[in-house]
Parts: sequence; C-alpha cells; structure tokens
Amino acid sequence: DPGIPAARDYVLATMLDVVKRYDVDGIHIDDYFYPYREVNTITRRVHGKRVRQTREIPFPDDKSWVKYGKAKGWTDRDAWRRANIDDFIHALYTGTKALKPATLVGISPFGIWRSGTPRGITGLDAYGELYADSKRWLSEGWLDYLVPQLYWQVGGTEDRFRALDAWWRSENPRGRYIWPGLYDAHIYGGRDPWPVGEIRNQLAFIRDSRAGTGDPSGEVHFRLSALFAEHDLVGATLADAYGRLALVPAFPWLGGTAPASPQVSIVSKDGAIVFSITPGDTVDVRWWLIQTRGRAGVWASSLRPAGDGRLAASAFGTVDPDEIAVTAVGATGMASAPTVVGANTELLR
Repeated sequence: DPGIPAARDYVLATMLDVVKRYDVDGIHIDDYFYPYREVNTITRRVHGKRVRQTREIPFPDDKSWVKYGKAKGWTDRDAWRRANIDDFIHALYTGTKALKPATLVGISPFGIWRSGTPRGITGLDAYGELYADSKRWLSEGWLDYLVPQLYWQVGGTEDRFRALDAWWRSENPRGRYIWPGLYDAHIYGGRDPWPVGEIRNQLAFIRDSRAGTGDPSGEVHFRLSALFAEHDLVGATLADAYGRLALVPAFPWLGGTAPASPQVSIVSKDGAIVFSITPGDTVDVRWWLIQTRGRAGVWASSLRPAGDGRLAASAFGTVDPDEIAVTAVGATGMASAPTVVGANTELLR
C-alpha cells in the first residue's frame, strides 16, 4: 500500500541498498505504482435469466487513507495517492544520487499520461488509474531517462505511436533522454499479432524523427526473449539496424568532466601487438572505447572496463592492426578525444 509511509520506506531502502552495495549502471522501474484496476464478474438470476455483471474492485486503502490522508488534512483521495507516488519517485532519485551521482534512474510508464492528451488520443488514464504523474517526474527532472511504453503500431489506432512520441518529447523542459519502449513480444501473441516488419518500421520512425534535432535516437525492447524467438528479430530483421556499436549518450546534468585523452603505447610486437593504456589526467575513467583498424581499412570497436590497462590487439577483432584508437569515457558518459597510435608505436594524433 503506497499510502503507508513505512511501506514506501521499506521498498526504497531495498532499492538503495542495491545502489550502495553493487556497481549497477542504474535503477529502472516499470509502470506498476498503484495497481491496474480489477473487476469482479458476478452471475445473477434476474426474472429467471442468468445475467453477468462486473464491478470494479476498489483498492483496499481505507485505513491508510484515514490515518495518513484525512488525518493530515487531505480532502482529495486521488490527489493524496498521486502525492504518495510522487514522494517515492522523488526519494528514489535523490537517494540514488546521494549515494552515487552517476548511477542512472529510469522509468517506463504507461504510454498515455492522461486520456485525451494529446488531443485525439484516448485510452487507459495512468494519471487517474495508477496515480502516476509521469509528466511531472519528467518536468521536475526526477529521472535521467524516460521509456514511455508506446505499445501500438505506427499508423495504428489514433496514430498513438507517433502522436505520443512527439508529445512526450514536447514535455521535456530539462532535456532528459526519451527512448520509446517497443512491444516486440506483440509479434508472437494475441489475437492480432503484428507483422514481423513492424519493429523495423518503428525504428525507422524514431531515427527519422530525431534526425537533425539534437535528441539522441534510441529505444528499449520488450522483451528480451522476443528478440531471439521464432521469427529471430535480431538475425532476420534488426541485424542491419544495429550494425554497429554505439555509446550510450553522456548525461551532462549528472556532472563530471571529460577525461583527458589517454596515453597509449605499444609494449610488445613479438608476433602479437600488445598495448598499454593509462589515464591522461586524474579524472575518473569508467570505460576505454577501443577501436582497431585492420590492414584492409575496417575498424572494430569494443568497450573495456578502465581497470584493464594492458591489452592484446587480437582481443578486439583485429589480428594485425595498423592503427589503434582509444577514447576515455567517464562515469557520466563524458568522453575524451581519442588517442590514435600506429602499430609502429608512432603517435598519430
């Protein structure tokens, strides 16, 4: 029951314990706040005929409403419920940043904030049913990225996919990252499974709509098993869409300074090229982005934890490279300019 402060505190403490004790990249929560509404189906005999009726099951928070809502001066039960969720989201964000400022916080709310917003879009009202004011969390900056669940087809009912993607991006005064959630699993189930090419259409729209805007392209797939199931989305339809590695964008509002370009030197050439990397200054480095170019001019890219400072070129997909480029990436994604060396140890730039 989110209306009980001790219940919120217990869940929050558990999540922050993960942040404190483990080197996680971030904390991500889904669209379950107050639960989705449920109904009872009752069959009665009316004038000798069986009649089925449904009625909504109210959320059982009468006691907590009296104790923590009305007793504290609240008169609007719905507003009190939303405030409970707002309090939890704000505490999760500030608590995470107090422990580890670079640890991300992300949320994937139901795609429709309020039925009727934007104009022409109707459906489940997350604001009124789940008491989730995700528009406020975005505007207040209580998250680092938002993954609205755009679980509809491009050009489908009310054109929800495109309309809601544009609306969420328009409600982002703090410039947080908005990466749509895609419903890959719909290709496999239900009475109206989508065509296999639907996810490709959605990727194309996301990329085209962000071209030239400064908003980084990106999306989140639900769910992992769908990517490797019968239709083999990864191999059959998405391999070329994700043909190259891409760094997650930097999160400049989390602070941090871009590291200096690292120092790179070849330390062995006895049949195999081995190189060493050391930071260029005292700024903390989380990752090395290592790119090796083969004699045929093809680059291979890989990320390695910054603790790995002595590496064999062959481990990065290039047995006999003629150039090696290394970029230092800080904890908040801020990146240095690359240091590029030739296989003959000559510093190129």
